[in-house]
Amino acid sequence: MTTATPPDTGRKAITYLPNETTHDEIVDFARTLREIEQHLLHRSSDYAELVAPDGGRRAIPAEVFRALEQVVDALATGKGVTVAPYSTLLTTQEAANFLGISRPTLVKLLDGGEMEFEKRNRHRKVTLRALVDYQERSRQERRSALSDYAKAGQEIDSYYRRDDDAAMRAEAL
Repeated sequence: MTTATPPDTGRKAITYLPNETTHDEIVDFARTLREIEQHLLHRSSDYAELVAPDGGRRAIPAEVFRALEQVVDALATGKGVTVAPYSTLLTTQEAANFLGISRPTLVKLLDGGEMEFEKRNRHRKVTLRALVDYQERSRQERRSALSDYAKAGQEIDSYYRRDDDAAMRAEAL
């Protein structure tokens, strides 16, 4: 009996770029995945499977299927895709590029305790997990702030409408 070995957790990030020779195959595969997804949506008991060259079948977990679908869709539209474990360590420049900010701004965030990092000698390293967590927290804070602004705007609008209604009633008298 053979035992399955767990995936290598020390893998580095790999970037996949589409090329012209496989473009049509990738687009066709993306269409097939969408068809499979539509089929699976209508039949909750079904699941996608991989079929090995020897005919062996293996169910594909839903989250793996969704990841595969996203990768293939991006490649089909000519975009590159990087697959990296959450534990991947990035330099401050790589982390800043990921967040779309300058390296000095990232260093200020790190030094301000906004996200965890490791310091190796003089160099800071940030995990992909820390960056994704920071991104999500920032998104939630922005949504909350926008919601607060919208509520404040409605209150101000309501206040002015009351004043306008009172002025119109006073004119009517």
